[in-house]
Amino acid sequence: PKPDTTNKPPEPDPVPPKPEEKKVEEPNLKDLFGSIDTSKLKEDKVAKKKEQPKEQSRKKPEKVQIKSQQKKASDVINALTLDQVAKTPKSQMTGEYNEYFGMISRILQSRWSAYKADSSDEAEVEIVIDIDGSFSYDIKKLSYNSEFNDKVRDFLERMTSEKFPPPTQIGRAVKLGTKLQDKLE
Repeated sequence: PKPDTTNKPPEPDPVPPKPEEKKVEEPNLKDLFGSIDTSKLKEDKVAKKKEQPKEQSRKKPEKVQIKSQQKKASDVINALTLDQVAKTPKSQMTGEYNEYFGMISRILQSRWSAYKADSSDEAEVEIVIDIDGSFSYDIKKLSYNSEFNDKVRDFLERMTSEKFPPPTQIGRAVKLGTKLQDKLE
């Protein structure tokens, strides 16, 4: 066949008729809940309102009792005397220098720096120096690096065999929280 060279507009393709969309009927809320007897609901609300004052009057003594218990608890807390030596002394937290803790920190730092830093890990340790200068420790938190953790344990075990200056001025064993860190430079 020859190509059509006339300027006739092309005939539109027959469009199939669109199927009619079925309209979905949405349920009417009034129809759904129309069978409920609301007069009974109103009676229930009235009955509940009448009961509430009784509940509140019962709750008031509980509040008074709770307040008195809180006061007793706060009196007990205020009466307790805290062992200031068990923590880093307040003088350390306020910037004042404590000579004994400074000396222990320098000893630990000089011994720890002998270990080669090969990671950027840290461990939290609580160190106890007894009245006779004996060293003991409690590891609070280790890193995720097992080689570093082994190094920390080795260091702490070596420190248990050393004698530290006894805390004679304080007059009892001291606890010192510290972090052992590797710093790559």
